[in-house]
Amino acid sequence: FSGDNIDLGAKNRFDYLSEARLLPLTPSSGQLLTTVQR
Repeated sequence: FSGDNIDLGAKNRFDYLSEARLLPLTPSSGQLLTTVQR
């Protein structure tokens, strides 16, 4: 993986964790990816 991809992944994870407080957690990885892409 390139440095850019790693940074993007970290940012997406941070964004998801921030939104997790407002959105219900789901067992579907597809739902998680959709949330991150928002």
